[in-house]
Amino acid sequence: MKKYFAIKVKEADIATYSDDSSTAEDWKEFTDYLSKPGAHYTLDTANSKLYVFGDGKLVTLLTPNRQSALRIYDPKDKSEYLLPLYFYRKSAGQPLTLIR
Repeated sequence: MKKYFAIKVKEADIATYSDDSSTAEDWKEFTDYLSKPGAHYTLDTANSKLYVFGDGKLVTLLTPNRQSALRIYDPKDKSEYLLPLYFYRKSAGQPLTLIR
């Protein structure tokens, strides 16, 4: 998971033309949020749609407002952390692999 998180942070830096973020600091913030007492994962499968891109090679699950269907919710402060998921396969019929 940490490897995928580091890739995500690097891509965000490239997309926003920023200097390298501190992956260690970002990772700590992320894992601190994961370990908050009472925080729990939610996966909105009832209202979400599976999106397939790139001739069926890239797949993700998004809510109607195009946000990730997987999130961590903290009822104490009513905050949430979105966890975008992207799966990839080289060609049709092959298994999907988590890439981000």
